[in-house]
Amino acid sequence: MTRAKTANPALATLASQQKNVTKVEKDVVDYLGRSYDSILEKHIGKRVVLEITEADGEIQEYVGIFKDYSPKFFQVMDVSYPDGDKTRVCDIIVPRAHASIRHGAETSHEN
Repeated sequence: MTRAKTANPALATLASQQKNVTKVEKDVVDYLGRSYDSILEKHIGKRVVLEITEADGEIQEYVGIFKDYSPKFFQVMDVSYPDGDKTRVCDIIVPRAHASIRHGAETSHEN
């Protein structure tokens, strides 16, 4: 590699940047490693029960389609959410600190 750096100045520049590239790669791997959750992955695209802990400690349950998650948030689609005397179907993003995905929600099938 030393001979190659001497023969080609561009390789010398790349080699000097290798430390920065390695750090960025490590940061990306660390981030993805912390955010990936194999249990949550199997629920993406499926109906789930989302539990949200309210400020008074009461737990509210909502059923919707689990769309995505990050280290800080859950995103659930098609949630029936009360809005005064109406119920809206909406997509919600909830902080993980106040919510959890309890399990998949099975729809009942009438025979």
